[in-house]
Amino acid sequence: MCYQNINWEHLLKNLKIKIDETTILDSRNWILSYSGGADSSLCLFFLIQYHRAHLKKRTLDIYYLNHKQNFEKESENERKNLFKNIKNKLLNEELIDFRWHYFEKNIYKIAEKYKKGFEFTASKIRRKYLNQVQNNLVNNITISGHSLSDWYETVIMRLNRSLSFDSLRPFDILEKRNENLEFRPLARLSRSEIINLLNKYNIQYWDDPSNGDIQFQRNLIRKNIPILNASALRLSSNNIIRDYNIFSYKKNKIYNQLNKDLICIFDKREYRLPLSKWLLFSEEERSSILPSLLQKIGLYPISSGIRHKLNKIPFYHRPYAIEIENWNNKQYLVLRRGRQNLNLKINKSYNLTNCYTLTCDMLTKKYYIKLPFGKKNITKILSEKKISKRQRMNCKVYISKVNKYELMFIPLSCFGLKDIESTLLKLNR
Repeated sequence: MCYQNINWEHLLKNLKIKIDETTILDSRNWILSYSGGADSSLCLFFLIQYHRAHLKKRTLDIYYLNHKQNFEKESENERKNLFKNIKNKLLNEELIDFRWHYFEKNIYKIAEKYKKGFEFTASKIRRKYLNQVQNNLVNNITISGHSLSDWYETVIMRLNRSLSFDSLRPFDILEKRNENLEFRPLARLSRSEIINLLNKYNIQYWDDPSNGDIQFQRNLIRKNIPILNASALRLSSNNIIRDYNIFSYKKNKIYNQLNKDLICIFDKREYRLPLSKWLLFSEEERSSILPSLLQKIGLYPISSGIRHKLNKIPFYHRPYAIEIENWNNKQYLVLRRGRQNLNLKINKSYNLTNCYTLTCDMLTKKYYIKLPFGKKNITKILSEKKISKRQRMNCKVYISKVNKYELMFIPLSCFGLKDIESTLLKLNR
């Protein structure tokens, strides 16, 4: 049994796709991310109809990852029967050579091992195996079933974490991801519209039982959000994509203009640009290009979740400095990474001008600091903070006498850590 023939222009109209947006498919090998669900089943139907409308010899690689979830036997048999029918239908299609890439991973076990969420772990492993398939094929394009509803749910999930303008961007029909192209034929359809088309064209699909499990955040959102107004959501999506493209164009224009004035030294640990150029930009323009400048010195944006975890780590401090500095009789804005940090935090409880310092060779002697649970050697602390012997060459320990106590101050902000201050016990000095 084969898929029924549908008028190609009529199908494109139902999918809200322009005919010129599909021309990229003609010269590429296809990789379909397939699960048997509603979205991927409609994607497969779309590819078959495209193949019939533009008949020529081509290859189709179908990729599937089994999450090793314990479904009921009836549901498992339904999925196996669907896959069997799909293979038979593809065998009956002329001039199409298909290959099935089947992977198995126990996602629950891996998520538990690395203490990550099921959805996060599943997405990372799916992407890993998909990259393997993509790397084995030349001139390929990946077709995925991301829809308008998926974007809407993703935005709500990200709002609960922290949302930047980039995170708000809807799915494009065609997107370049690293060196691979991704095509999303359902990017302008809501989930209800997809189900209606499946019923209209009598397309068989498998309803995953885990889609009703509200322990997954996406399913919980899906059950509690109001019924979508698909046409309004589509209009919102188009407006955001338009604004994002304008924003990206302006951002790249500013960044390219700045690049002419950047002076890179210290093996990409430091960037300098004339302060007069920087002050010409508005606050919004500066905030938009600052992440790109930090990337140039090896620092990438950190999500709010990771930032929250880092703040719990003792002595954590941001691993970069943004300062204004005089250089060759000109003022420069300096972005500096790692131990090149210029700023030294000075605690108000003592004056660093009236203190003496311990250098690297002096740290070999037994200096201890007083802790709530006892005392600890200074060199032990530095090694626990993973500060190498080479880095310690630039490390100084400041000691100042206040009343009967000697206070110690170790500036570690240059290593991306919080500074240490404590009373000092001197033994075997």
